[in-house]
Amino acid sequence: MRFHINERLVDVKTGEIFYGDSRTILEPKVRNVLTALVNAEGSVLTYQDLIEIVWADTVVEPNALQRCVTHLRKALGDDGKTIIETFPKLGYRLNPTRLSSAPRQYTRVAITISVILVIAVAFFIGTTFEKHTSPLSVEAIESLTFESLYQRGASLDQNSLIYIEQNNDTHHLVLKNIDTQKKRILYSSHQFYGGTSLNAEGSLILFSEVQFVNKVKCAQVRIYSLHNHKSRVVVPCTNNFNHGAKWLNNDQFIYLKTSKSEQNSIFAYDFSTQKSVQIDLTHQAHLDQINNLNVSNGQILLGGTDNQGQTGIWLGRLENISFVMTTFYPSPYAQSAASNAVINRKGMVFQTHEHKLFRYINAENNAQNVVIPRMEKLDLIAALDNNTFLAQASINPWQINERQWNTEQYFDKQLFSTPYSQTMGQYSPNDDSIAFISTRSGQHQIWLSRNGELRQLTSKQPVSSFLWQADGKGLWFISNKNLYEFDLSTYKIRNITSPAVDTLMQHSAKGWLLMRHAETYEPIQLALDSFATKPLINAKVGWAQLTERNQLIFNPKGIGKLMVSSLDKPSSPPTELFSDITIQSRYYLRSEHLYTQDKAARIWAINTENFSREKIATFDENALFATDVKTAPLKMLSDNYAPKRSDIVKLVIKDVQDGVE
Repeated sequence: MRFHINERLVDVKTGEIFYGDSRTILEPKVRNVLTALVNAEGSVLTYQDLIEIVWADTVVEPNALQRCVTHLRKALGDDGKTIIETFPKLGYRLNPTRLSSAPRQYTRVAITISVILVIAVAFFIGTTFEKHTSPLSVEAIESLTFESLYQRGASLDQNSLIYIEQNNDTHHLVLKNIDTQKKRILYSSHQFYGGTSLNAEGSLILFSEVQFVNKVKCAQVRIYSLHNHKSRVVVPCTNNFNHGAKWLNNDQFIYLKTSKSEQNSIFAYDFSTQKSVQIDLTHQAHLDQINNLNVSNGQILLGGTDNQGQTGIWLGRLENISFVMTTFYPSPYAQSAASNAVINRKGMVFQTHEHKLFRYINAENNAQNVVIPRMEKLDLIAALDNNTFLAQASINPWQINERQWNTEQYFDKQLFSTPYSQTMGQYSPNDDSIAFISTRSGQHQIWLSRNGELRQLTSKQPVSSFLWQADGKGLWFISNKNLYEFDLSTYKIRNITSPAVDTLMQHSAKGWLLMRHAETYEPIQLALDSFATKPLINAKVGWAQLTERNQLIFNPKGIGKLMVSSLDKPSSPPTELFSDITIQSRYYLRSEHLYTQDKAARIWAINTENFSREKIATFDENALFATDVKTAPLKMLSDNYAPKRSDIVKLVIKDVQDGVE
């Protein structure tokens, strides 16, 4: 492939760049960076993408990618960094408006004409192109609430923040001045449902409150006046949950009504008639399932699924009692797990799904997205301006504790303190290192604690399960149901051919892995010399361990009873081991003994030779779910609940145009 750029003829295949009478030949890695950027066709490639494409399975020296980009810019005469564009904390892009295809014969005239054409085209379409395709960047996340509580469902009017705060068993409707940080409780209840909505005048607040009517749980819509500080019910409680109320104008609001069968319908309440009417969704939209509802800049946004199974966001308006769609944006994710959609003044629609922000510019374009750093889940609430959003940042953290026993005493230690989730701590087989999964980088990734230092090992797709190799020289892990090997000596990652799997349970020094099939939930064994797999038993398992005597100890999926099956006697049915033990979580084979917790807060050592048992310790709420066990002395890593936290934040983004390396 050849193209013209900045008065130069570039031959991508050979890495040659012609300029006047001179010729530059790019180094192989620099040429590969150029090829990757060209093949991206105007899209941004993240730093990680480029490293994986150019360096594949080799170890990358620090700043190797930046050096290649610097050499490439020099060869292209890109002193202003407008050809190879940098997007801070994101990656690089080859600016498509600077390219034009090259004829087969290279002449100065061709170059001149080509450049003129590029400039002419860029003059007419450059601004529009940049406006609609520039990638997103998270500029800042500013917390508006700072208490160690659970806050949600906010509205913001100038410096007045209105939100719901959960404090133990009581919920409060709170008004907070974000300048002075003074707050006032407006209304309290045992439970609210959903968020708040403030009218345009900043005087009336809508919210939903859970009630019990004739011993049936339901939700009613209340309105609170900031003028007289009184509230009243506007949509009473029935057998349904009335929630998600949003102001359309000063005379109307719309809300969701959720039935006991969890079906949503939309109603509009009119203050002049003091009545609610159901909105017809069959006109144009044909919505079959509604998952979220919002009103943003005077327009209604509905997230859900239509009667053809298409998932997305419907933008429209209310005419009489019908929802009239103006635009449909198909989404690449389920709306059931997405935030409310919002629209800014430029007409761009935004929505968050888990830890990603998605932007929809028009119905034809694919959604652009950016990872929101250090967030497990962020839900958009409202667009404050073109680049600023009100949002709810949620963290449902787990923490890792270590308990070590010394004769009759034990000592607890919380590991790797952070407000983010940390789970699945596992001891290295040959030293004091501990690997675990944490969301401190924004996704579930493997981290390693070694010699007092923390290091992130994985960074691409979220990791769902991992296991130390028996010799401690590496790790096995699962991402998107695929199996990978991580070599700790080279930091290379290798994809292993295997069926779709969701859980890693055991690695034997004899060269096999015990895993669980992602679809059948049956235990399978992978031979690491041939990568051949074989099913072990025809049963769905929650967890399993394989003994030296070829006996599979397992518990059926969802059932806390230990079973044993002899793989040498496949016709023999499994046998229940102990009728009086209901296991707490997972269990671990160490030499000839299986270590497990039970629901009665006991820890057992089970001899797998004769299946005798011994109670060796007890546990409590500080050592809830064992993730690994070491013996001599006995110590255990465990997953434990941590206080759930949610903050109201401002999310500030920008359309990235410039930046430095």
